[in-house]
Amino acid sequence: MAIRAAFEHIVPFDPISIFSASPGELDEIPLGVIALDRLGFVKAYNQAEAQHARRSPQTSLGRNFFDLAPCACVEAYEGRFRRFALGTTTESERFRFTYPFRWGSRDVDIMFVRREGDDRIFIMTQSAGLAVLVSMTSEAERAAERVRLIETRPALVRRLSPEAIWFDDLILGETRWSDALYAMCDLDVGTHRQIGGLSAFTHPEDRAAVEEFVASAFAARSAYGFEQRIVTARGRVRYVQIGASVSYDDDGRPTAVYGRAADVTTHRREDEALWELANTDRLTNLANRLRFETCFERELDNTTNIGKTLGLIMVDLDRFKPINDTFGHKAGDDVLCEAAGRLAASVRPSDLVARLGGDEFAILLRDFPSEDVVDTVCQRLHREMQKPFVVEGQDLEMTASIGVSLYPRDGADRSALLHSADTAMYESKRAGRNRVTYFDVDVAKRRGETARLEFELAHAIEQGEFELHYQIIIDAQSQAIVGAESLCRWNHPTRGRIPPDEFIPIAEANGTIFALGAWVIGRVCERIRATIDAGIAPIPLWVNVSLVQFRSPLFVDTVRETLRRSMIPPELLVLEITESFASADFGETVRALAALKAIGVNIAIDDFGTGYSSLAYLKNFPIDYIKLDRSFVEDILVTPIDRVIAEAVVKIARELEIDIVAEGIETLEQATCMKALGCRRLQGYFFGRPAPIEAFFDDMTLRPVV
Repeated sequence: MAIRAAFEHIVPFDPISIFSASPGELDEIPLGVIALDRLGFVKAYNQAEAQHARRSPQTSLGRNFFDLAPCACVEAYEGRFRRFALGTTTESERFRFTYPFRWGSRDVDIMFVRREGDDRIFIMTQSAGLAVLVSMTSEAERAAERVRLIETRPALVRRLSPEAIWFDDLILGETRWSDALYAMCDLDVGTHRQIGGLSAFTHPEDRAAVEEFVASAFAARSAYGFEQRIVTARGRVRYVQIGASVSYDDDGRPTAVYGRAADVTTHRREDEALWELANTDRLTNLANRLRFETCFERELDNTTNIGKTLGLIMVDLDRFKPINDTFGHKAGDDVLCEAAGRLAASVRPSDLVARLGGDEFAILLRDFPSEDVVDTVCQRLHREMQKPFVVEGQDLEMTASIGVSLYPRDGADRSALLHSADTAMYESKRAGRNRVTYFDVDVAKRRGETARLEFELAHAIEQGEFELHYQIIIDAQSQAIVGAESLCRWNHPTRGRIPPDEFIPIAEANGTIFALGAWVIGRVCERIRATIDAGIAPIPLWVNVSLVQFRSPLFVDTVRETLRRSMIPPELLVLEITESFASADFGETVRALAALKAIGVNIAIDDFGTGYSSLAYLKNFPIDYIKLDRSFVEDILVTPIDRVIAEAVVKIARELEIDIVAEGIETLEQATCMKALGCRRLQGYFFGRPAPIEAFFDDMTLRPVV
């Protein structure tokens, strides 16, 4: 038919004739051809368009074409189609459109064609600037052109310049090139060529792919089109867009190839420059986050398909912020550039190093034979980052925390692997920085549970999940209850009772301890107020104070305001601190304790003997009580040194007029021994376990101490 002949000879054709083309003939056309109904649903889709769009006709037929188009251009493209579909005055409309691709964009010539009485609208596309999408005005002109082709066939290709086209006669083994194609390859016109189009000039790195692509097209009896690189006779590399149709005999053997080449080097260079700009970190010249994520996804696809290995290394500079704060951002940028250079020099050529932002870097390890390779790279990175950085003539030590995850052991997708490597990197920081840590699923599970508790802890107070239990303190002589220690308990709705040593560190880390501590002191004061109002003689209630809570500038005011609201005698509130408070900031601790004593509350040192403070602190702190740690009590009957220490502490406390409480009393013998040493107050399971305030008077029967 006319349309097939036109394409075989690579000349202009009548677009209306495409309505009578069979599916097989559409596939022979080297242009992208799509047939839509007037609503935009795909009725036909040829091979050239499928190859161009990287989409099979089978997945496109019956679907709305504009649902398949990239979102960046679909609105303008669809609007133009809708206006053409509703019109009635023109058979065709041709325009140029900038079409987005993964790595940039390209100008494309597009033609809409319709015919009266046919519901279909054909869309034909080709790279901008080619001359195929031209309609002859009359059948007479088309007939005359066919006669001319027959009469001038030997000179056909040459006369079609300035287009870069060729004709391979596979039966005679002859080829014809246009002048423009000779010029594209930097050859003199008329130079003898072998059949095969530009195959002799194909870039060595593209050769295998091009040969496979052409062979597949021949096997499928289809046209073909692709972009390739060529190396010209002068050694210049050019990017060329190829489109070709193939004639076959009745036995399916190829007889002729009609091809066209368009030099798209300028567009490609522009695309590459734009891509480089969009995918490179401007400060360090490493890959940026966008390029890293794109390459990561591609490598994961390749790894999934062919079973290769993949590793991810996260690198975060230790103590980078002080450099910016001390020397300025220019010095900080210099350090980042130096660090980037060291990282890039420490990996293999096949690996990708990226700066994700700030002082955080990522390294993608491609296709390594064993984890030994990962170990080697990590140790090299670790060693390089330990070398001093020179800032304004000074050598600065600035190490790096490194975390590693491996595919598929530590995650099956980008998000999971990033999370695993990030988790491992933060484990390096928690462990003291300047180290390499591989992802450990058990550690991650514990961290995940901690993170969930941290989130739930923020809402636990307002949801009423906390309660106070009290453990009594008795007088060793009279057996009377002389106080009770308040102990916070978290009744989690799904996990049940969570011990304080699990949630208190979390509360201290995320700041919840301030609200929780204020709640505990408030409830204790309310309990004392309720006891007084009930006509019961109140006993002092003891409250443990966190170091984080104690160091808050608002702590003293919080205690003062709570006592004012509850209107209780302040001496009924005993605040327990540990020896570590003194070592944190001795002077500040003395000032805070003095302010609390001025309010009238009592102060106790908890876990005495386990910290790093000196006995001299006892004369400087306004202390009312010492709680001797249970570690000295539990072996006091069998370890002479524990007895000697306990006896010495009791004597010192007596001389300083400080009451001493022995913790951890679990047996009658321990209680009797501590009483004999002169300890006036006792506490432990022997006298009662912690219990709600409503229960411990009723359910507890005091055991006498001989």
